[in-house]
Amino acid sequence: MRAAGMEGPVIQIVNGSRARVSRHWQCTLINDAVLTVRRGFSFDGASIPRLFWRVAGHPFQMPLLVAATAHDALYSAELFSRGECDRIFRELMRRAGINRVKRNAVYYAVRCGGWAVWRRHTPESVARARDFCTIEVIA
Repeated sequence: MRAAGMEGPVIQIVNGSRARVSRHWQCTLINDAVLTVRRGFSFDGASIPRLFWRVAGHPFQMPLLVAATAHDALYSAELFSRGECDRIFRELMRRAGINRVKRNAVYYAVRCGGWAVWRRHTPESVARARDFCTIEVIA
């Protein structure tokens, strides 16, 4: 799948509410780094409450899914600060061609509610996520 020049991850929907990356996937981030998400990484797509699906789109809909996969990987593995993960998410949405209104609505929703997800991380959950998600800085 392609979203405005970005190749999206190959995913498998599990139980209708989770997605699993079916093939290793790489995404170039805004800070000269490449995120690798390995096969088997499980996530919830774009964490959009059902009430807002009409505006923001379905959690597994392209092109938002490209940015959401990277964001969920960065968040779960705590590869950057929460704020930096969210800024990367907004830039990936821009690159994917998501219009400014939708992009900013999703970004500010994540800024307002993402703390609840971040707060639930444990050292064990972060370590598990890092088994699936790595960053390589391109010199």
